[in-house]
Amino acid sequence: MITKKISRLLNRKDIVAYEIGSVQASIKVSQVINYEVAIPPDDLLNKYDDISTKITNYIYDIEEEINMCHELLELLLKQLPFA
Repeated sequence: MITKKISRLLNRKDIVAYEIGSVQASIKVSQVINYEVAIPPDDLLNKYDDISTKITNYIYDIEEEINMCHELLELLLKQLPFA
């Protein structure tokens, strides 16, 4: 299933149009399109997805807490007598 998705992605005409090398000027799609890619088993991909999703959600939660701290700081600073 994943192999089919990657194959469809690599064969899309709009990706081949970027053959000028958008990331590395010396690497073109036509130079790498024929390389085989090792695809891990689905259970390993699912495990990776679960772990990476938890990490990403944790990062978002921390960002929200940081934003809240900044807002509280601004509120408290406004209440100081010399502000």
